[in-house]
Amino acid sequence: MRFGVLGPVEVLHGEDPLDLGPRQRRLVLLRLLVEEGRPLSADTLCRDLWPTDRPTGAASSVRAHISRLRTVLEPLRQGRSPILVSGPAGYALKVPREARDTTLFEEGVSRAREALRGRQLGVARQEIDAALALWRGEALAEAGEHAFAI
Repeated sequence: MRFGVLGPVEVLHGEDPLDLGPRQRRLVLLRLLVEEGRPLSADTLCRDLWPTDRPTGAASSVRAHISRLRTVLEPLRQGRSPILVSGPAGYALKVPREARDTTLFEEGVSRAREALRGRQLGVARQEIDAALALWRGEALAEAGEHAFAI
């Protein structure tokens, strides 16, 4: 799977985009992706998703979104999820760095810089073009009004 935040949030399984569901569910996924595997409590997720008018059932809504995300990310899973984990500290998305478009972008820029240092202008151009092609719009676009995306 590949996880994209350099534009609208997306998860690709091979070349196929997964249906992540409604906006709030995509925001939960974005929030977890921003933490790069560090756990977030349900309370923090609620506070980040509803900074002002938190609905009465916010915690239940977060749990439901987590459950549905697990189903989307691991449709054949039986038992505990190795990707979207929960524990005493909260929820965490355990995704390899190389599965994130942000990592691929950073690595491409690094390779371009290295090529420039070696005066390999053609290689540098190819690397930077490939890195820039990963951008599909504004990073974290769907969460622009949320503090965690700033």
